Amino acid sequence: MRFGRTDPRTDPQGRNILFTFDLAEKFYHQPGLSARILGKPINPAQIFTEPSLLARLDAGELDATSGYESAVKSLKLPFIPLPKQINLSDPTMIKPWYSKAAITLDVKGKTQTLHTQPLVFYACIPHDAPNKASAKKFVALLQSAAGQAIFARDGYNPPLGGDL
Repeated sequence: MRFGRTDPRTDPQGRNILFTFDLAEKFYHQPGLSARILGKPINPAQIFTEPSLLARLDAGELDATSGYESAVKSLKLPFIPLPKQINLSDPTMIKPWYSKAAITLDVKGKTQTLHTQPLVFYACIPHDAPNKASAKKFVALLQSAAGQAIFARDGYNPPLGGDL
């Protein structure tokens, strides 16, 4: 199988697929799953720039790739939905699952062990925002039915969790 992903040393998406496979090994009770599919964390045969991944998939150069669900939905590509225990989208899974994921990478000659967090969008109004009234209206739009419809149209799932 020809699998494509981004560089985990420089791209969060590249790190997130490593976290996802680490969690999948635990969830599916499949030790070594990550090594069988991805090889080493830094596998030059699989690493491409993010913009080229979907083009390579579309051209038949890759059999599968990692990607964010919103991107594949907006492009109407087939995808395999992952359970919340491994898809990194649910803040309620931090303690029971996501906290179990860790990857060790050599970045610029320094070995680092990294941990994941849920993939969520945050909206906040800075204390020194020059136009707080407009900022509040914008955040209200994001949270409104109309704002959520825009997100859904562009491939984003409804938000999980509550206010932080």
